[in-house]
Amino acid sequence: MIVKNNMGRGKAYHRTGLRTTRDPYSAPEQTWDRFPPALAAIAKRFRGVVIENLEAAEIIRRYDGPDTLFYVDPPYPRSSRRCPRLYTHEMTDDQHLELIQQLKSCQGMVVLSGYFTPPYDTLGWDFQKFKTKTNANTDATEVVWFNDAVRKRQDQLALW
Repeated sequence: MIVKNNMGRGKAYHRTGLRTTRDPYSAPEQTWDRFPPALAAIAKRFRGVVIENLEAAEIIRRYDGPDTLFYVDPPYPRSSRRCPRLYTHEMTDDQHLELIQQLKSCQGMVVLSGYFTPPYDTLGWDFQKFKTKTNANTDATEVVWFNDAVRKRQDQLALW
């Protein structure tokens, strides 16, 4: 998982190998140097975590319950991007709408990230905005929405 997390992602949908950067504070050799002391903490944090390779709709159906927290980071809607083919696994506009409907019906806690663009801009949930940079190094505002179940338990979650 650590190796895969540090694999590069190109501007489009190409696999590029190990990631590279000109930033001396996040260069791969700096990151790898910090892993050995962090591995015990990472292993402890992931104890009891389930990582699945299934369609999101199936995972939500299978695991939804009052004590489940879903972090959902779907592909950005095509209308919100300059590059139309950014992801290996794309979603149509209808699939985004279906995801929203399914997330709105969840019993569990849902944290959803994306841009404040249709159809997510009408979600109606509480949210936080964060300034960030895109892969093309342009300014962007990432939004993290959270449903009522998260808000009711936020004192237990320490999200921000």
